[in-house]
Amino acid sequence: MGEHDRHSEPDGFGAPDGMPHLARALSALTESGPAVPREVDEAIMAEARRSLSRPRRRRWRGPVLAAASIGIAGAITWLMLQPAMSPSAVYHSAAPGPATALAGDLDGSGQLNIVDAFILARGLEAGTPPHGGDFNGDGRIDRADVDALAMRAVALDARAES
Repeated sequence: MGEHDRHSEPDGFGAPDGMPHLARALSALTESGPAVPREVDEAIMAEARRSLSRPRRRRWRGPVLAAASIGIAGAITWLMLQPAMSPSAVYHSAAPGPATALAGDLDGSGQLNIVDAFILARGLEAGTPPHGGDFNGDGRIDRADVDALAMRAVALDARAES
């Protein structure tokens, strides 16, 4: 921008030395205020107070509730359509068989973990422990077997699983 461009406006608004003039002009506009009749100003304020005093309707509530209802209904339907299995069927189906290479892997995951001990404990509570659930070798399936299986599941060294 050349020297001629900065000083070309007659009122000084484009020139750096015209800034005080601009500031005074803007201040004068805000000091006098707009000429709004008192009745109009009071009517606007009354309407604003009236509209702000009413509780606002939350328009998002309906769609959110509808979506939640559909989700819950879908989950209930899905659960009802799942094949029903008794606890004993679950525990016996998870019992190690010829296909399971790892003794104590009651959930069939291929790993010995705390879930296997939980399955054994739930089977004992239900009165239907899985076959082959004697993990401490005492000839009985009881709480001691749950403890032995849990200890094997959380052992840090695989050789310590005796």
